[in-house]
Amino acid sequence: MPRDKLKAAIRARMAATGEPDSVARRAVLIEERHVRWFDLRYDAKGLDWVTGLLDPIFSFGRRSGVALARDELRVRAAGFEQRIPRTHVKAARRTDVKLHGTSGVHVDRAGRLLVNGARSGLVELTLDPPCQTPRTPSTMFLRETVRAAVVSLVDPDGFLTALDLVPQTSPADQ
Repeated sequence: MPRDKLKAAIRARMAATGEPDSVARRAVLIEERHVRWFDLRYDAKGLDWVTGLLDPIFSFGRRSGVALARDELRVRAAGFEQRIPRTHVKAARRTDVKLHGTSGVHVDRAGRLLVNGARSGLVELTLDPPCQTPRTPSTMFLRETVRAAVVSLVDPDGFLTALDLVPQTSPADQ
């Protein structure tokens, strides 16, 4: 956070709560750095074995999942990280989209980013305006337009609640 925005946020918190400068500063800094982590769901049953073999190699010790920060989402998988500004997320819901046995990181022709390791726990995010994928080996070094993102999560309902959008469930997820 730039210094002038930080000072403005501290002043606003002091005015709203009556806290002294040091307490308000600490609270604003903690809030700014607060990131919630949601692990990617992995289930080898019914998905390709290649992902199970290559994921540990390309992950370089990093966890796969979604980091939900105040201003953005960071979708991480082996060798891939997509940053999505929270203002671009227009809708989020549970989904039961057909994966056709695929897992890993893919972008289809409709501009849907698929980051999964399982068929269940899928959450679909609708993005407007669309984002661009980074140039990584997972995307064949191409920049693709992403209009939606589908992610398999261990705790999809907790993610939807933390995202502060009204979760919409599909009949298959109930």
